[in-house]
Amino acid sequence: ITASTVIVKDCFCVPHNEDQVQVELDVQHHKIQAELYMKANPKYIIVGWFSGGNASEIFVNDALLQEYYMKQNTVGMGVFLQVDTSLNSGKIDIKSFMSRQLSLGDKQLAQEFVEIPHEVMVDQLQSIVMDGDGNKDGH
Repeated sequence: ITASTVIVKDCFCVPHNEDQVQVELDVQHHKIQAELYMKANPKYIIVGWFSGGNASEIFVNDALLQEYYMKQNTVGMGVFLQVDTSLNSGKIDIKSFMSRQLSLGDKQLAQEFVEIPHEVMVDQLQSIVMDGDGNKDGH
């Protein structure tokens, strides 16, 4: 992590249930996974979270998850990667966001997600999946 760059090298899934009003995150699973990752990779820190599926918009529950993951890291940021696995565009689309508090005087009203630039760097095998170029050579 630098002042303007975060490198995401790994991730893990955390089970959750959600509906239109609330989200229930398996916090115990997150804690165990985070501890295991920290043992295997002591230099890694949690910088945020990701969401997969047909992700074309930000939902109310995303703000709740963002708030949780901002509290889980030591750098005071929460990067949100929105991974659209629907393949509607013919490839896996990724958007990246950070949030900022919207306030009126001293009263915090809400969080606003701000899309931030990103670069996806993958090896050759991963690029076949990410770019949707599995048939480049006609096979």
